[in-house]
Amino acid sequence: MGIDFTGKIKQITSAYDVPYNFYRNGGISLKETMAYLNAFGPMYFFELGDYEYLYQNRGNKDWFVDGYGHTYVKDQFLERLGLDVLGLRFSNIIDLYFKEEEEDMITENKQNNPIDRILKSHKITYDINYKKRSYFNGDQLDSVDITFYIDRGNGRKPEAMQTVYFKTRGNKIIPHTEPIIYGDFHWMFDVFEFIPTKLLNNYFIDKAKSYIEEYLPIEYRFG
Repeated sequence: MGIDFTGKIKQITSAYDVPYNFYRNGGISLKETMAYLNAFGPMYFFELGDYEYLYQNRGNKDWFVDGYGHTYVKDQFLERLGLDVLGLRFSNIIDLYFKEEEEDMITENKQNNPIDRILKSHKITYDINYKKRSYFNGDQLDSVDITFYIDRGNGRKPEAMQTVYFKTRGNKIIPHTEPIIYGDFHWMFDVFEFIPTKLLNNYFIDKAKSYIEEYLPIEYRFG
C-alpha cells in the first residue's frame, strides 16, 4: 500500500526552519542549507517511521538526509517507499501534495498537472461514457462510466471501471450537489496509491462532470 503524506510534509524556505538536529548530527550545515536553498529552491521536511528527513529536488537528482546525518542516493530511498518500481521520483510526490493545496494551479489546461504526467508515463488512458438515468430515494441521477486502460506492451487493454453519479434536475446537474462515487480510484493501479485521495477523486470527477454537462440535455422518448 502507498504512504499517505497528507499534512506530513513541511516546505522549508529558510535555513533557520530546519530542525536543529540536522545541523547537530552533521548531515548538513547552516551555510550549506542557505547555499542549496538559493541554488535549488525549497527543501521539504517529513517524518517516516522513527526518522526525520529533509528532501530537495536538485534537478536530475533527488537528495535526502535523515536526522542522524545519513544521506541517501535516490534509488535507496525510493526502494523503501516502493516508488522505484512505479517509475516515480519523490519530486512527483511533492508535486502532488503541494499542488493539492494550491488547486488554482491545477487546471485541465496546464501541461504540468502531475496526474497527467503519471498517466502518460505509465501508459494509462481512460474513456468516459454516459451510463444511464436512474432514481434513488427521490433523487434523479445521471451517471457515467470511466473505463481505464493500460498498455503493458500488448496493446491497450481495459483494466478497471468506476461509475460517477450526479444529481440532476431536468437535464442539468443540480448546483452545489456532491457527485456520488462508491469507494475511490486508488484500488485501480499501484501508482494511484501515492496520489492524495481528494486530488485523485476530484481530477476524475471533474472530467466526468465536464463530459456529462456536454452530453446533456438528453432527449427521452417517454419524458
